Amino acid sequence: MLGIKSPIGITLGVSDTTQVTFSGDKKQAFTQSRNPDFTDDVQEIFAHNRSNLQACPDLKLKAVYSTSRASAESLANKPEVDVFYDDPKQEARSLDALLDRDDVQAVTIALPVSVQPKIIYRALKAGKHVLSERPTASTVDIVEGLLNWYDAQDDMALWSVGERSRFIEPILYGRHVLKGMKGSVQTFGLRLHGMVDERNMMHNTVWRRNAVQDGGLLLDGGMHFVATLRFLLSAIDESITRVVAFPGLARQELSPRDTLSALIRISNGNSGLFSISYGTRFSNVFDIHIVTDEGSVIVTPTTVNVATSGENKTKFPETRTFQRENGRNRELAVFAKGIENGHIEARGDPRQSLMDLKVTHAIFQSAKEGGSLQDIV
Repeated sequence: MLGIKSPIGITLGVSDTTQVTFSGDKKQAFTQSRNPDFTDDVQEIFAHNRSNLQACPDLKLKAVYSTSRASAESLANKPEVDVFYDDPKQEARSLDALLDRDDVQAVTIALPVSVQPKIIYRALKAGKHVLSERPTASTVDIVEGLLNWYDAQDDMALWSVGERSRFIEPILYGRHVLKGMKGSVQTFGLRLHGMVDERNMMHNTVWRRNAVQDGGLLLDGGMHFVATLRFLLSAIDESITRVVAFPGLARQELSPRDTLSALIRISNGNSGLFSISYGTRFSNVFDIHIVTDEGSVIVTPTTVNVATSGENKTKFPETRTFQRENGRNRELAVFAKGIENGHIEARGDPRQSLMDLKVTHAIFQSAKEGGSLQDIV
């Protein structure tokens, strides 16, 4: 087990253009950073993530890191919160100075995929435990390179990759039911339809909408829903083995693509559908159906519907309701517990996120090639 000094330092990711660092031991914490592409949504995002932090009793915001002093101070917004920045240049207020602080042992990082791998590397090299957001990077090769380097190190700090869907209560309950139901998967489906317009945070972040970035808006969101589907299927020992996909564009503002439809094959040879669109004005829905020969489970953000049959083949429907949540509180708590125990829980293993990225990129590659068959290896 790793020797843990008190307090534990944590960097909480605020958005794809933000990094926040906290340190904890019964009310201590550390930092947030900002990218030049930051949008006006930052205060709302920061308030949301601060509430997640406040729900963890061992953590408290202590400092903010950003590209400029002005933006760092505007984000900190409290005299007791320290600020770190690049402009004006001051060595004592740099990112290196932040990582040198003895009262910080861990960071959570959420930055654009173009820069995030370098910051993860620097934090780990500085001996900080890392909770980074997905995707770790834009390509499988970059993630594999970072993971290979990490695995080759001795006595390295812990690295976990966040995926909130693995901590959301309806999804956890759906997985629990599937695990107990057993049986063989017959078919499945995931639908996410909605509208991302100019007022939406996802539209106003450069790397998500940038046509040069492979996947654009769909890389982040698409990978999230791939992870959710994989997590549920793994409850009954199924994995994704092949994909065929076709792209679409419902709204020109979301170019190069805002819609993907895929046929997904799993390890038992059966298949299901995967449909995502961020440009549908008249459809706003998210649900996942898993159908086995022993019953079915339908998961939404606030409900889980279960259907099973008894010995007389009578159908027994059940609906359980939940409050809408984002899972971040639970994810942070599990990460902190992992530091205390000296190992990262399987849900946060970087290899899980790597496989999510592999499936997502296979879907993109198939769509780019007009529906080519892509094997997941």
